[in-house]
Amino acid sequence: MTASTTSFLKVTTAIETRDLTKQWGDFRAVDELDLEVPEGECYAFLGRNGSGKSTTARMLLDFIRPTGGSASVLGGHGSDPAIRARVGYLPGDLNMPRSMTGNDAFDYFGQFRPAKNASERASLIDRFGLDPKRPVHELSTGNRRKVGLI
Repeated sequence: MTASTTSFLKVTTAIETRDLTKQWGDFRAVDELDLEVPEGECYAFLGRNGSGKSTTARMLLDFIRPTGGSASVLGGHGSDPAIRARVGYLPGDLNMPRSMTGNDAFDYFGQFRPAKNASERASLIDRFGLDPKRPVHELSTGNRRKVGLI
């Protein structure tokens, strides 16, 4: 095999953890997790409540620090602004001010990302069947998640 064909076979890794561990006192939320997600693949964290799914996601993005082991996202560290600009994180529920509407949320959170096309936003609102003028606290959990996705 020549050098040019071996580079073709190389698989890059989107997410990689080695012995990733998070412990609070005697409780181990994540226990030496080894995980490798190749670029271009789609994986889901499935498990019962308390099984470490959210804790793992938060460690990947450096929202919390692991007790042990290591994690890599897109070849770098989750705290790197260049990495975070390429990754989305949607928590289980969004806590927003009671008076905030969907449109208010789009405007506020839109400040933290590069400008998007207004027609793309309108298309997503239409596609999700969302009323962006309603206060977020009046929306169902599913519709609050739609606000977060948009």
